[in-house]
Amino acid sequence: MGWILFLLFVAMPIAEIAVLIQVGGIIGTWPTIGIVIFTAFTGAFLAKMEGRAAMQRLAQAVQSGQAPIVPVLDAAAVFTGGLLLLTPGFITDILGLSLLFGPTRLLWGKAIAGMSRRHRSQRDQRAPDDGVIDGVFVEVDPNDPGNGPTNSQPPIDLPPGRPGPSSRYERDE
Repeated sequence: MGWILFLLFVAMPIAEIAVLIQVGGIIGTWPTIGIVIFTAFTGAFLAKMEGRAAMQRLAQAVQSGQAPIVPVLDAAAVFTGGLLLLTPGFITDILGLSLLFGPTRLLWGKAIAGMSRRHRSQRDQRAPDDGVIDGVFVEVDPNDPGNGPTNSQPPIDLPPGRPGPSSRYERDE
C-alpha cells in the first residue's frame, strides 16, 4: 500500500512535470497550456455524458432486481476518469480517457479483477483461521468488593445483538 501512495503523490507529479516540460519544449509553452485546458474541459464534458449513461445502467440494474455490482464499478471508473482528466497533465489525461471509453474501461476492469483474484488466492494460502484469539486474562476474586456491580445492583444481562453497555457491570447513570 505504501508504494501505491508513493507512486500517487510523488512519482506521478514528477512524471507529469517532466512530460509537460518535454511537450512544452517541442510545441511551445502556450500550446501545451492550451492542450491541458482543452483536455480538462473535454474531460468534464465526456465524464458528464458517460456518468449519466453509467447512472442509467445502474438504475436499470436496480429496477430489474439484478445486483448492481458492474454498474457501480462502471460509474466509479467514469468518476475516476473524469477526475484524472481534470488533473493537469498528459499521463493523467491518457489514464482518464482510458477509463471513460467503454472498451478500455472493460480492459481496466479485467486487469483489476485479475489482480484481485491473485491477491485473494495469496491471502487464502496463508495460515487458516482456527478460531483461536490470542489474549491475556486476569483472574478476578468474586468476593472482592471492587470487582462487582456498584451500589449492590445486580448485573445487567442484555440479550445478544441489543446495544447497551460494553460490559455487564457498566450502567448508564
